[in-house]
Amino acid sequence: MAGKIVLIAGLMLAATGLPAAGQARAQTQDAVRTNEKAIADQINHLRSLPDDVRARTTKQLAIDIRQLPATNKVNLAYALANYSTEGDFGHDTLQEVATTLAGALGEKTPPVIGKQPTQPYVELAMLVRSEHVQVSIDDQQ
Repeated sequence: MAGKIVLIAGLMLAATGLPAAGQARAQTQDAVRTNEKAIADQINHLRSLPDDVRARTTKQLAIDIRQLPATNKVNLAYALANYSTEGDFGHDTLQEVATTLAGALGEKTPPVIGKQPTQPYVELAMLVRSEHVQVSIDDQQ
C-alpha cells in the first residue's frame, strides 16, 4: 500500500509539471554555481571600480558569500579578503570581510598541508592583527 501511495504521489508531481527531487537538486546546484561565478567575477573586477563603489561592493560581496552553501565559500571569502586591504575602505567593510572568512573557515576547514596554517587562515590573522577586526573561530590553524 505504501508503495502505491509513493507511486501515485510521484505521478501527481509529474502531472503537475513540478520537478522531481533530483531535478530540483540539480537546479539548485546550478543556481549555486551561477551565484558563485557571479561573485567570483565581481571579485575579479574590484580593482576597476572607483574607491567609493569598491567599498560598498566589497561589503555586499562579503554578505553575499555568507548566503552561499559551504561548497566554495572559503575560496571566495579568501579571494575577497586578498582584495579588501588594497586601499582604505573602512573598518566596517573589513569587519564584514573578516566575519565572512572566519565563518567560511568554520563551516569547511581547508586541509592542513605540512605544519603551516593554510593561506586563508594567514589572511584572516593579518586582518585581525593589522586591521583590528574581531573574529571568533575555534580552530588550531
